[in-house]
Amino acid sequence: MKISVIICTKDREDDLKKTIQTLIHQTRLPDELIVVDSTNPPIISHYFSSENLPFSIKYENSLPGLPHQRNIGIDLSHGELITFFDDDVLLSPEYFYEIEQVFLNDKNSEIGAVSGRIINYPGSENISWLSKAKQMLYDCYSTIFLLSKLGNGKFRFSGNPTHSHQDNFGHFIECLSGGCTSFRRQIFDHVRFDENMNGYAFMEDTDISKQVLNLGYKAYYCAKAQLIHNVSKTGRIDEKLLYEMIIRNQIYLFEKNWSTSFLRKVAFIWSLLGFFILNFHHKLRRQGMLKAFRYLKD
Repeated sequence: MKISVIICTKDREDDLKKTIQTLIHQTRLPDELIVVDSTNPPIISHYFSSENLPFSIKYENSLPGLPHQRNIGIDLSHGELITFFDDDVLLSPEYFYEIEQVFLNDKNSEIGAVSGRIINYPGSENISWLSKAKQMLYDCYSTIFLLSKLGNGKFRFSGNPTHSHQDNFGHFIECLSGGCTSFRRQIFDHVRFDENMNGYAFMEDTDISKQVLNLGYKAYYCAKAQLIHNVSKTGRIDEKLLYEMIIRNQIYLFEKNWSTSFLRKVAFIWSLLGFFILNFHHKLRRQGMLKAFRYLKD
């Protein structure tokens, strides 16, 4: 199977180079790398012409916006499998081998997408007893308010996702992780990333997850395909704008994917209340959320 890797980036030259180094050292190399860069000016473009990479490389400079950049990458790719990574990840050497095995063993082509395991996902790594206690309190709180959390990889009744990164065994899921997911190419004959979601488009992975399921495909979590997400400090927006975006995107995606059920609407509003209470003591977060709530329709 031909594997295309798409990495969308902006202002993260050093992080991107580290990620590419882990692509180079894969036991099963990808066949092509597409980098869609919204950095202005595109200072990293010279890197790809000077490096002797063991796979083909396409570099495209574009306007910013993660869904927009990902869709450009799809159009430039030729692989049977299309894999998206964040620009600040480090892959285990067996990553692509393990992902490819899942698809090769899927004889009926029922699996449309496979996510890897982020081994340092918040709450999944080895942490102190105090941090574990805080995590347990958050787990209880998020259970009550139907918020996103680590879990079985299924959607909650509120429409919020759970992720299985603490599990060391593979299983079927519903919620893909946008920074480390491989798709069958034919998925994108029917759906694309939603360009109504601006910026780095928080929760765009929950939207594409729902679209994959709506097409009748299954999604799978491959625990053996491991990576580290070294969350970059570069290119982050301030907390006020971030929390405004979080609420706006949650509202938009709920109305798009789940709003036909009255009970789900109640569950969603309950989850918004829980999220607001949880972050109320942060001034900038509170201001951003209050600004976004005007988008909540009756």
